[in-house]
Amino acid sequence: MLPAQTTPGTLVHVDVNHTDEFLTFVRALRDMTARGESVRWTCDAAPAMLAQLYHLAPPLYLESGLQPTAWRAQHRHCQFYYRRGPGFVVIYDGRSGSDIETVLDDPDQLALFERLHRPGVVPPGTATSALRAAGVLFELGGKAVTLPYRLARLTLPTELL
Repeated sequence: MLPAQTTPGTLVHVDVNHTDEFLTFVRALRDMTARGESVRWTCDAAPAMLAQLYHLAPPLYLESGLQPTAWRAQHRHCQFYYRRGPGFVVIYDGRSGSDIETVLDDPDQLALFERLHRPGVVPPGTATSALRAAGVLFELGGKAVTLPYRLARLTLPTELL
């Protein structure tokens, strides 16, 4: 997670070379983004390496002070999330600009999706292949964490209010 002393004003620097620490941070960032919380963070990584994370709150800067301009431009709330039903999960993915819905109802895929909600080792197999194909895993050093966040409630677009 984040350091115990982290407050909204604290600047957190994460090192992509420390796999466990970085994946744990991605998990925390995913969960904070879902709750609408923000954290000021930086990372010495190339933007292309983190492109899968553009649905999460962007960093202040990346490698060598590079501004995450594309990330800030593409980031919006409710871009990549999931909703849970009895025996299935529906994943809504709008990262590509078009909305894609993926239903996970295979027990092995659901179990792996749940297990990798916390960072862990990526097992070989068809469930892993299916989650990769759906783009729901952020993998680093043989480990992974699921990317979509769970929405407790849907927000209404302002034009409906």
